[in-house]
Amino acid sequence: MSRALTVALVVTSLAVGGGLSWAANSLSGEDQAPSPRYEEMCDGTPQAFPQAAPRAAAGPRPIYIHNYYQDLGEVARLLKQGPDMNAVPDVAVQLVACLTETDRETKVVNSCRYENGYFYNLVKATYQLSVYDARSGRLLGSAKAVGEGGCDPVTRHVPDRSGETEPEKRPMIPTATRMGDLLAPYVLQ
Repeated sequence: MSRALTVALVVTSLAVGGGLSWAANSLSGEDQAPSPRYEEMCDGTPQAFPQAAPRAAAGPRPIYIHNYYQDLGEVARLLKQGPDMNAVPDVAVQLVACLTETDRETKVVNSCRYENGYFYNLVKATYQLSVYDARSGRLLGSAKAVGEGGCDPVTRHVPDRSGETEPEKRPMIPTATRMGDLLAPYVLQ
């Protein structure tokens, strides 16, 4: 199975309103401990990250979302996180969500074409969304999600497909609304 582009997202609530931030797994100083690699939780063997924040009794809770790369701002809006894009420390993360493709059809359901001549086809796909407590690695719950998304309105990278006779087939992914619905019980309650 091909692996989708990985984008990490930290959804968090700050003391002064909500916030949405990209997680950066890098070191900013020699004395700082290495940042947790929360995406490793999604590699098949959940693990504990003792440096993660303890899960609060009530939401909103910071969450790291692995393998979801469409309309992250809308997911944050649905989770009532506000517009703040300030960096959030990795140690503030309380939850890890893993989106894993479990099935992909071969029948093309839509073609996405762009002005620059690049195009690709979309096929239906099914996913498993699993939510873990970041500190303990304990599975909190999971749900099936069906890819419903359409064409990406912006192509940031146009791969060189010269010499190929068939366009790339990409799996449809869950919409931001569906992701928000599935994550809200863990993030907000």
